[in-house]
Amino acid sequence: MKMGDDKGALKFALKKSNSEAFRLSSSCGAWFWTKALLDYRYKEQRGFAEEYFDLVPNSGDPESRNLFHRFEGTILRAFQASPETLNFLTGERKLPNCRIPFHMGNWASLSNIGSYCLSNAELWRNTPGALEWAACNVRTFMCSLILNQDIECCKALKIECHAKKFEELLSEGVFFDARVTSCGKTLVHVATCSEMPQMLRMLLNAGAKVKISRSGRGIPQPLHMACYYNFNPKIIKILCNAGRLL
Repeated sequence: MKMGDDKGALKFALKKSNSEAFRLSSSCGAWFWTKALLDYRYKEQRGFAEEYFDLVPNSGDPESRNLFHRFEGTILRAFQASPETLNFLTGERKLPNCRIPFHMGNWASLSNIGSYCLSNAELWRNTPGALEWAACNVRTFMCSLILNQDIECCKALKIECHAKKFEELLSEGVFFDARVTSCGKTLVHVATCSEMPQMLRMLLNAGAKVKISRSGRGIPQPLHMACYYNFNPKIIKILCNAGRLL
């Protein structure tokens, strides 16, 4: 990629299985962040990585439950493999101004992440819109985890699972209309089904639409679901009030 041959780099990447690639790269995080940049540059992926949710884990197939076995939704897999990398790439966390000795790294260490970012930060930053795309994907994914109250995953990724963090993520920008579940739910759907009036109000105030234009896979509108399943009356009231403003 540094030589400008994105097509050649992608062709090489697609020839390798993840297990082969992990042996060639310094870590699975380095591999997935590199592949994510290739997706953006050559495949021209610009929206949310909805394809991540297309493959539902099968209890009868152990490999399907392996987070890093597949490529689909690479940017989300990259974040889960190495959540600190984005902060280094964006400059939120400062990189060291010296070379990191190889013997100090291991696949999950900050020194390993630092080594990857020292080598590749310029490539990310010189690709217009790449970091913004990656950050928006990550924020959307984090919001879905908070709404689903996935405490175990939030803990592993060091995500603060509370309303204040959720509001902060929304203010920085997310893909409001993106599909964040395998059945086609958006963030508004998930907030509705989780019966979280405070989070739902935050979403609508931040710019999410109460009526989803592309529900997908036959999923009903959030208000229809709230009424059919007799959800918290506060949820129904919020959705109705937001609908009147359209």
